Amino acid sequence: MDQSILIAAARYCTKRVGCTGCPMEAVEHCQRTLLTKLADALENKQREADAARKAKNAVTNAVPSMNISERQEKREILERLQKYRNKFGMGAYGRLARLSEGKLTSETIRAMAMGEKYDIATWRILKAAIEKAEESNNG
Repeated sequence: MDQSILIAAARYCTKRVGCTGCPMEAVEHCQRTLLTKLADALENKQREADAARKAKNAVTNAVPSMNISERQEKREILERLQKYRNKFGMGAYGRLARLSEGKLTSETIRAMAMGEKYDIATWRILKAAIEKAEESNNG
């Protein structure tokens, strides 16, 4: 190892660790001390990076990505909901809530119509309720 690095290690050891001085036979101690401190600092940085990566993954996994077909399906259900509401008026959401067999409330359906975010399973429950309503009106 370069002697200037050993001298820097000795100075570091004297100032930071509290050695009373580093004669040449104690340089190895200073070098180990310096390397240990550097290794600890790198390990702490790695732990912080791992924690940040885990937090990012947790957020990413908590919000499942939606593919294009699911978006399109939601748009189609929303269009059907709007048509149904225009056709049947104020009681439309309550009727759909009853047809969902307790899985949706009229407030939830109203929120969906206003653009609140719900998962695709909830939208499919609404779709089934709209289909039941349309069948009962046609049949």
